[in-house]
Amino acid sequence: MSNLLKRCLWSIYFSILLLPTPTQAHAPQEESQGFDEEIDTTYNDDLEPEFLSNYVSLTVKWGINSLLRAPQNMDLIFWRSRVVGANLYYNIPIKSSPFMVSCGADLYNADYLFKDAGYTLDRKKGTPRETTICPASKVIPTDTDAKVQKSELSIWYADFITELRFNSNKEEPQEGFFIAVGGNIGFQFSPATSIRYKEDGEDKTRTIQESFNLAKIRYGMLARMGWGRYGVFYHQTLSPLFNNKGPATPNNKSILPWSVGVSINLL
Repeated sequence: MSNLLKRCLWSIYFSILLLPTPTQAHAPQEESQGFDEEIDTTYNDDLEPEFLSNYVSLTVKWGINSLLRAPQNMDLIFWRSRVVGANLYYNIPIKSSPFMVSCGADLYNADYLFKDAGYTLDRKKGTPRETTICPASKVIPTDTDAKVQKSELSIWYADFITELRFNSNKEEPQEGFFIAVGGNIGFQFSPATSIRYKEDGEDKTRTIQESFNLAKIRYGMLARMGWGRYGVFYHQTLSPLFNNKGPATPNNKSILPWSVGVSINLL
């Protein structure tokens, strides 16, 4: 009886040892839960929208410019009145939409070539010093007959620009079709006239750097469109080219510059 009892006790003892502990019993379940949570976390991250970060772009442009309602004797040669410049933009995407706001600065030079090379800009003596359009021969410092070959007005501009831009490829905005509209405000500086003429068989240039009563502040609107890094632009100045002491015209403030051309993004 005692031997039978001992055998039963030993059997119960070994049975208890072989039973899994509570920790062991729940361990696979906890590992499974941890695995499920990791899967759920990864899945949720994939569902979150990805926003495009801000970026900088540098655009260079080349084109032609002209004047609306140009004064008499200031008719321009359309294909030889040029504009060259560069725009630095800071682009801010609007969340996950295909639109963005572009803010930047613009620096460029505009040359206005007189169709009749015999004329140029000058200012009257005394007060007020109004700007006139006069024969270039009056400005050239010579007593002999000189043949004028080229007469032009050159102006530098610096502007601040704000645009609203649409991109057909919102993940890669510098690829695909784009269109942008906006406005600018800035100022002009370093205006000058240049007269090239031939005298005594030599080619000479007469350059006069003066304000010529050009309006200091200017503003306007612009539009761009294109594909990828290449595009075309149109810029219309809404402020007059001259102030109230400009060339005598029926409406001096109606002389408005405009330009059109091509552009390429270098960044």
